[in-house]
Amino acid sequence: MVTGNPGRRAINAHEPVPLGVISDPPPWFTDEQRAEWAKVLADAPPGLLKPLDSGVLIIFCVAKAMHAEASQKIQQYGAVVKKTVNGQTVHGPSPYVRILEKAAMQMQRAAVEMGLTPSARSRVSVPPAESKSQTAFADLKDMGD
Repeated sequence: MVTGNPGRRAINAHEPVPLGVISDPPPWFTDEQRAEWAKVLADAPPGLLKPLDSGVLIIFCVAKAMHAEASQKIQQYGAVVKKTVNGQTVHGPSPYVRILEKAAMQMQRAAVEMGLTPSARSRVSVPPAESKSQTAFADLKDMGD
């Protein structure tokens, strides 16, 4: 680290490193959710997301699709709706406002967990991809020289 350990938390020298690469979204995803899955994988730094992270990515994609749908419904019907309570017409928030807010909170939490927000990215480090000279085979070959 260039700046040391500003949080003064113990650094886990034995932190587990998940293996593999996330590929296909769940088969039950909608087209919108599949598009978001592909976008996140394309935009995320290489090596950041692993198959173990797929649950958080699922939450993010589902919440993003719900957020978009709720936003469209609010545009269509408005953020305030009329309803009848005890024979009186009253104005209140559209149920889609709460769906929008809840989906936004889920998206935010999942994005932070995956290191997809600007502040979260500043705390994440991804090991560089191995070059040919960094492979175990190259090390063995160099030893023979």
